[in-house]
Amino acid sequence: MKHIIFPLIISACLISCNNTELEKLNHKVSSLEKQNDSLIDIISKSELQKAKNTQLYLIPQTFELKSNKVNTIEGILSEIQKYPEFELHYYNESNIYDDSNKIEYKKTGDNKFEFDYIPKETSANQEIRVVVVYKINNSKINLFGYTNAPVK
Repeated sequence: MKHIIFPLIISACLISCNNTELEKLNHKVSSLEKQNDSLIDIISKSELQKAKNTQLYLIPQTFELKSNKVNTIEGILSEIQKYPEFELHYYNESNIYDDSNKIEYKKTGDNKFEFDYIPKETSANQEIRVVVVYKINNSKINLFGYTNAPVK
C-alpha cells in the first residue's frame, strides 16, 4: 500500500505543478496575442498616416516631350514630415564644401525649402550641386542633391 500511495502523491504534485505552469503559459500567450493585435493596429494606422502625408513628384526624363513618341516620366514619393534644422551649401565635383559655399534659404513647409540661384555663365547646361547638412547629436549627415538646367 505504501508503494502505491507514494507514486500517487508524486503524480498529484506533478500534475498540479503542470497545471499551474500551463495556466501561466496560457495567460502569457493570451497577453502576447493582445499585444500583437495592438501592434498590428498601430502599424496599420502608421502606414495610413504615412500614405496621407506623402507627396508625389513627377519628373520627365527630358526637358522637351516628343509628340507621338514614348516619353519616360519618373515618379518620386516623398513623405511630408518636419525635418530638423539644417545648413545648405554648394559643393564641387569632388563633393567638397565649406562655410564659404553656404546658401541662404527659406523654408516653405515642413519638408520644403527654396533658394535663389543666379547662373554665372551661359552654357548648354548649368549644374547645380547642393548639400543639406544635418548636425545632430555630434554627428554630421550630408544629403547631396544635383540638378542641371539649360541657361538662356
